[in-house]
Amino acid sequence: MHGYELLGEWTTTANGSYAFGRKGSKEFFLKKLPQPKYPNPKMLTGDTFRRKKEACEKWEEKRRRLIAALQKASSTCAFIVAPTEYFLEGNSYYIVSPRVKEKKLTPEEVSKLDKEVRLDVIKKYAYALKALADNDVVHGDIKHSNVFVVSAARGYEPRFIDFDDSYFSGDPPDPESTIGSPEFYSPELGRYIMSDDPELKGIVTCKSDVFASAIMFHDYYAGKRMLQKHGKYPFQIDSSKDMIMAVPSGKIKDLIQSMMEIDAGRRADAGAVLNGMKEICGEAPIPSTPKPLFSKTPSPKAEPAKRPDPATGERMIPGSPKWTYIMADGTQRMLPPAVAKGIAEDKGIPIVGEEKMAKPPAKEEVVKKDEKYVWVKKPDGTISKLAKKIYDTLLGDKP
Repeated sequence: MHGYELLGEWTTTANGSYAFGRKGSKEFFLKKLPQPKYPNPKMLTGDTFRRKKEACEKWEEKRRRLIAALQKASSTCAFIVAPTEYFLEGNSYYIVSPRVKEKKLTPEEVSKLDKEVRLDVIKKYAYALKALADNDVVHGDIKHSNVFVVSAARGYEPRFIDFDDSYFSGDPPDPESTIGSPEFYSPELGRYIMSDDPELKGIVTCKSDVFASAIMFHDYYAGKRMLQKHGKYPFQIDSSKDMIMAVPSGKIKDLIQSMMEIDAGRRADAGAVLNGMKEICGEAPIPSTPKPLFSKTPSPKAEPAKRPDPATGERMIPGSPKWTYIMADGTQRMLPPAVAKGIAEDKGIPIVGEEKMAKPPAKEEVVKKDEKYVWVKKPDGTISKLAKKIYDTLLGDKP
């Protein structure tokens, strides 16, 4: 299917069907979406066909932008497993993501890790939360099956997956199409869905993910769900103090409460959550507006090498054919030079060392020619005989 070799049968769930597939040497997670459905011109005609076709085209345009934003977030945070593409097969849409094969831990298992390890996991989670917010993406369905902890080569790390229900901040789908798990709804998301009023969509922002993440943090730290004094779900509470937590008093409890403020305007944002976790872990906070260490003013002299940013530890190390991006959380990414330079310029990340320039490729050399033929010596020393008419058409006097 679409170049993927399916590795098993499709599994059907309430939110669609999924299967695993292989392309080349890599394995992927393929999900068949229940909606939208591309209209069949043999079944529908006229305005109905056009209306459904336009809705699908609008969905495709937004999905392309979302995948691009998620891939950008993933390029700066290794804990985000961004989708690679979507495609249309028949009248159904499919979304493809890299398969996560690492061993997954339950929240109870995470809670049994040493305190320092638990806090490190939550801090890494906060990095991913901020990377999504920096790109104006709302995950939209944060829960333990979509954000889980794995035992990776670098230690215990979170993995954010399943972005099928994601949307841009302030632009969720219409209320009847907005999907999620009520036990993780933010107050504003619950209000929007129950209002059935599309005009309220602006109230649902990245801070909705922050509210859901507060519940996740509590589960990771305590190993059990917090209780509430009123209402069936957390989004129905009157105050964050209505939540009965199993987390002892201290900075982590204060942070979780700040993430559960009923008024989104008073709720901590993703940047504040990350800085709060860095403080709890004894690290320096990330500056809100990182600045380059050196001026970009042109100078006849060579610019001195930039040093690693002492506040975040982020840096770019030039290389060939790719650069190494050392992220603030210590993980590394290999990036094409153009992408790396763009990220460094946008975020003010220092570049360490000099770029290793690849040697220019050896040129072919004409060693002999007559009226009919041209003999060309290739970089590997072999000589090819070409018809002069073909040689002049392909190269002529070009180097």
